[in-house]
Amino acid sequence: MTGRESGFINLFTKHVGHPLLGFHCIIHQEALCAKNTFKSFDAIIKLVTKIVNFITARGLNKRIFENLLKEVNSVYRGLVMFNNVRWLSRGNVLQRFIECFDEIKMFLDEQNQIHEELSDLEWIARLMFFADFTQHLNELNNKLQGDNKIITCMFDMIQAFQYISELEIFNKPDITHLIQEFSNIIGTAMNEFSARFTQFKEFEETMKIIVYPDTLPFEKLNLKVLEWLNL
Repeated sequence: MTGRESGFINLFTKHVGHPLLGFHCIIHQEALCAKNTFKSFDAIIKLVTKIVNFITARGLNKRIFENLLKEVNSVYRGLVMFNNVRWLSRGNVLQRFIECFDEIKMFLDEQNQIHEELSDLEWIARLMFFADFTQHLNELNNKLQGDNKIITCMFDMIQAFQYISELEIFNKPDITHLIQEFSNIIGTAMNEFSARFTQFKEFEETMKIIVYPDTLPFEKLNLKVLEWLNL
């Protein structure tokens, strides 16, 4: 996309005959923010993936678990498998894992598969926090995709996401000493977003000319990137 010689921006600049303002893919930047923020949760997703694979990757286990879900009148008929290519897909994996948590424990007990973490309240609290946050990231990712999205709207979505610290994401098991840990993780995520979207912030006012050409104060424009317009 932004390669010096064969990237789209360089090739398109040559095509239109004037400089362009190039940005790295917003969705890719978001995914990198998420990945860097939650490195400390790798052990959780590793265990969840192991359990999900044990249940779904073996035909007999899958059928037994599906029958168990039917017996307890669950609204679900199975689990969601993790796609390692799409980091944010783990939000859906974790959410389904939590929603079927009791049935998963019951099934594993019947199969004599012991995982002490599933009875550890601190581990469960971290799992739920991880699931909540990745779901918010996944929702942001979905909003950023699709046709007819202009850069100002996409950046507004990124900025709005940074108010996530005000959301009620701690309504989980009452282990109060973890709240500071979770707050620190949210702070790390916000710092990641701020660092990776510095360029967008720099040109925020200038980009608004796309939507508000008549009302934007002229002195707020970064005219350097608009020299080709001969303003």
